[in-house]
Amino acid sequence: MVYSIRMTLLLVIAWGLTAIMLTLVLAMRPIRTRHSWSELKRRGDQAVMRREKLLGSIKALRRVASGLLLIGLVFAGFGAWQGLGILLSLAVWLVAGVICRMQLVHTVAMKFYGRMEPALLDTFERVPLLGSLLRIETYTPHDLKLESLEHLRHLVESPGRVLSPDQQMIIKHGLDWHTTPVGAVMTPVDDIIRIKRTELLGPLVLDDLHRSGHDRFPVVGKNIDDIVGVLDITQMLDVTGSKRSETVEKVMSYHVLRIESDEPLPAALDMLERSHLHLLLVVDPDGKTVGMVTLADITSSLLGKNRGEVVK
Repeated sequence: MVYSIRMTLLLVIAWGLTAIMLTLVLAMRPIRTRHSWSELKRRGDQAVMRREKLLGSIKALRRVASGLLLIGLVFAGFGAWQGLGILLSLAVWLVAGVICRMQLVHTVAMKFYGRMEPALLDTFERVPLLGSLLRIETYTPHDLKLESLEHLRHLVESPGRVLSPDQQMIIKHGLDWHTTPVGAVMTPVDDIIRIKRTELLGPLVLDDLHRSGHDRFPVVGKNIDDIVGVLDITQMLDVTGSKRSETVEKVMSYHVLRIESDEPLPAALDMLERSHLHLLLVVDPDGKTVGMVTLADITSSLLGKNRGEVVK
């Protein structure tokens, strides 16, 4: 009788200790690094790479240990209370999943795990067969693979501290830049400052042009649809110091480029690069002028703002 009581008491103690150990093991959740494998290689962080390779074995060991502890819990409960012990053990298994998420329990468990992890890593590194036996799946480096531009845009827009709002804006507009039409960044025709071909370029006229804050102006003949050249006032220093005023048509460039408003920005940039000019007239399918775009407009569109050399 005394032996039976002692045995039951030992089984109850064993059941209680096993329940505590099971809860702690379930609360031990090794966390992988947030960095991708390629980023770890770029940094040359061998210690973290080693840990990442072996962490799968540790997680497998955690699953095996929790399973064995559950079996031990059931046996101890059955020995102590028969069928009631089995029900109590299953109840502990269900409740342990909730208890292990409590901050205090998780903190205590992670302290124990932090002390054990170096030894576990060394063991699995020395005996790779042990890890192979425990793991169901082999380790796969979690490199981020982009599936589409939409996927990349989603990642850029996701909250985080890696990219500032300005950097996010530049990347998003950079993704859309190749498909953005010229009409989206052009200066509308009504806002273009133009100058007539017969205008005399005296000091007062040049001063007014300088005050506009821009350097290049379309030269018109009869009307805005009759653009005959481009005036670059940065080349007019000799006129400002001269006593004789020149007409616009004598000093303007006759090289005028036109592009339709639905053409993408890369096409406009290519035209400007090949011609070494800084200004394009934007026309509709009928050839009528609807606006103007400058090199600065095109490049500043990457920032999401039209900060370019807008000629009003």
